[in-house]
Amino acid sequence: MEEIVGMLQNKDKNVQLSSIRTIKNQIIGSPNKKAQYVRANLIPEVLKAISLSKDDEFKIQAAHVLGSISFGDTDTTVCISESDIVKIIMDEIILSNNNHNLLVLSAFLKCLKNIIVCVSKTQIEEICQHKNLQMFAFLLQKSEEIQIKEYITRIITKCCNDSERHKQISSTTIPESIVNSLLSNSSFSSNNISFQESLLECLSMLTIYNSNGEFNDFSQIMKQEKMVQTLLLFASNSKPEFRLYSCKCFANLNHQKNLEEYSYQLKQIILPTLLRLLDDPSKHIAEEAPHILDKLIRNDENLQTSAFNVGIITKLTNVIIEEKTLSNKQTQGAIHAIAAIASLSTNNRMNAFNTTVLSMLSSKLNSNDEGVRAAVCDCIRSFSRSVKTLRTLLIENGFVPLLILRLSDDNIDVQKYACGAICNLALEFSSVKDLLSDKSAITKLVTFTKSSNIKLRLYSVWTFANLCFMADDKIKDCVLEALPASQILEMAETEKDLIKEKVLYLIRNILFGGNIDHIRLLVSTTILQKNSSDDMFMSDENNKENEEMETENNQSEITLFSILEKSLNCLTNDSFTIIQALYIVCNLTTGGHEILETILKNTTLLNLILQNMSSEDPNIQIATIWCTNSLIQRDIQNWQKRCEKLSQIGFEKKLFSLKNESETEIKMLVDKVMTALHNEQ
Repeated sequence: MEEIVGMLQNKDKNVQLSSIRTIKNQIIGSPNKKAQYVRANLIPEVLKAISLSKDDEFKIQAAHVLGSISFGDTDTTVCISESDIVKIIMDEIILSNNNHNLLVLSAFLKCLKNIIVCVSKTQIEEICQHKNLQMFAFLLQKSEEIQIKEYITRIITKCCNDSERHKQISSTTIPESIVNSLLSNSSFSSNNISFQESLLECLSMLTIYNSNGEFNDFSQIMKQEKMVQTLLLFASNSKPEFRLYSCKCFANLNHQKNLEEYSYQLKQIILPTLLRLLDDPSKHIAEEAPHILDKLIRNDENLQTSAFNVGIITKLTNVIIEEKTLSNKQTQGAIHAIAAIASLSTNNRMNAFNTTVLSMLSSKLNSNDEGVRAAVCDCIRSFSRSVKTLRTLLIENGFVPLLILRLSDDNIDVQKYACGAICNLALEFSSVKDLLSDKSAITKLVTFTKSSNIKLRLYSVWTFANLCFMADDKIKDCVLEALPASQILEMAETEKDLIKEKVLYLIRNILFGGNIDHIRLLVSTTILQKNSSDDMFMSDENNKENEEMETENNQSEITLFSILEKSLNCLTNDSFTIIQALYIVCNLTTGGHEILETILKNTTLLNLILQNMSSEDPNIQIATIWCTNSLIQRDIQNWQKRCEKLSQIGFEKKLFSLKNESETEIKMLVDKVMTALHNEQ
């Protein structure tokens, strides 16, 4: 065998060609022979021979050998991923394209299509170099060879499985060319079935990463009437792969809320098609279908209800329980799909939750497969939202201790979904709060607040907020012992958007109830934060005094009040964040005369509250009115001076205008506060 491999470097073209043909004939259909040849150093020897050869027939045979070898064992995959195979193949593709040598071009494109399943991330990046993608785009547009187009399409499909590569591909005309190719090859015939399948699969990958709006042009192309009708045509075809990839395209686009105008077609054609694909005899179809169903309905409450009405939850639950040969991937998809159906609709949750579902979740929560465990936790998270009776059932059936154990799971998705489920269950039940106040559980949650995973950080902070909601001081003391006030303020200062809102919600809940120790702790805590380079004091080279001051000016003090001032800025914060900040002010006022005086001296804070009274959001208006009422505090000394201060700033004038312009609820609340202000005389 080593002798045959060695002949690849023979200077006689005929010997080389005979050697590569012998190798090709021996390895086809023989995994053992492939492995033996790989151990005999075949891959680097073939690559070297290709680089030196100018014989087209040899190159074609060598490309066939490399493509065949790629279907070998793990050692083969390692050897391919550590070699220069991609560089050499791409060089040959470029050379043969420049020379218009279609036979060699087709052979190496086919080879690349085969080996791409074995290559490393770095090698994928090499394939996706701009010059290579531009060449692929040109061939997709200009080549008359369907086989060449198909090979390129399958290569692109394998390349666009992460957002960076997707972005590179979408910066070319490749996506548009794939669409145009499908539209021009939409008639069904035996000559182009494989090409059509490759185009549909490629589109099902290209539509995955459009949710961030970067590829709106492509989304608009996919939404065109002709394109949608073409996809619907393929979704109704008898070939399962056509139906699967078409449904996946619709699922990706609907997940990004790009198909609102086609809701009828999704309900009447795509949903029933996916339902049938769940029973497809082909394993890869049956495994993929529930995952596509999950994505199709995850953000669409109407489709979730339609899915429930046609009995999909019952079907999926029975399949999970009864099918002993169900793969882990299929089980994961089925459970995630059940979770999706229950995620947005309260009625779906209440009607779908039964002893069969409960039994299924209980039996799968401790599965050996991490993906199944994550799916079960996701499902519990969905069913535990908003319906107290369902949360009670989950608690009574012992799910909370099991979910707490899953916080220590090795898989981050299991941790994330378990934390989300616990977050929902912790809201109202003292028994859950007591379990979570255990040192091991609360320590794990603290660790999650520092996670690089955004969802895990969100759910952990949210869990702490729910844990402190209407909780007794013992629970809050446990939280503050594990999660220091300094860390809470640091999170409130540095986190963004929804996580920041939940940190403020946590502070609001800790302060609720008027525990003076908790209020003083959060008010007195100060953290030092380094200023960004834009905020740093820039020293003058000729001024030594300024240079000495630079270090001191490189830090700023962060307090609860400075955080509230930032959080009440209506230009930089959403309504939810502002509302949490306003109710924090309300709860602070229960801390007595000293805290009230501190707030009344903070003119910036008072003006921000006043500005937010002009908000168009009635919930913000209500919160500002409650703030005003809390600041008066008639049963605490100097309340007359506080009324006078508030009136001078403009609170009374603004309240009067709200009374004339607002809804009944706000008018009644304004009357209460105005009475307090007027009675100060």
